[in-house]
Amino acid sequence: MRRHLAAAGREPAVRSNGRYAISCLFVVSVLCGVFWVAAYLAVSRWFGWAG
Repeated sequence: MRRHLAAAGREPAVRSNGRYAISCLFVVSVLCGVFWVAAYLAVSRWFGWAG
């Protein structure tokens, strides 16, 4: 993960830096949301809370 972030940091994205950062944060937040939903469903199914 750190290697990927370092490689992305070296990319010349100075012109659209703000838009790039906003889109990156948006993608990261969406991925985190999907991860937490999947984790909640897995845990609830494991403990029998769902349904």
